[in-house]
Amino acid sequence: MDVRETLLNVVQSDNPRYSFVAIERLILAMLQDHVKKQDKAVLLERHSALCDMILPNGIDDISEKVAVEIKVSRHKQMFLKVIYDTIGRFAVNRGDINTLILIIVNEIPEIAMKQLQEKMTY
Repeated sequence: MDVRETLLNVVQSDNPRYSFVAIERLILAMLQDHVKKQDKAVLLERHSALCDMILPNGIDDISEKVAVEIKVSRHKQMFLKVIYDTIGRFAVNRGDINTLILIIVNEIPEIAMKQLQEKMTY
């Protein structure tokens, strides 16, 4: 199943940008529903440079404040740069938020996954 094509049909558009927006909104809606079922607060940060959503009371087993950022990568060549830039921006601007959930929507090339795993192990 081609998710992008399916979403383009749902939003009735030939513009791939609409599929990316639809994917992001779908993920945010599902996450918001999941968190609200836990009787926890959700703050949508649509105009924030830091993230898409803040979960002030955490999610599941995480009890501290959590930032959620969704990235849809259109260009596989830019994939790692987008991840590093997002994590770097969060590290600089996080304030009292110590946890970031970074949701990546795209197939991760095998070489990029290896590089990520090498960088993330301390």
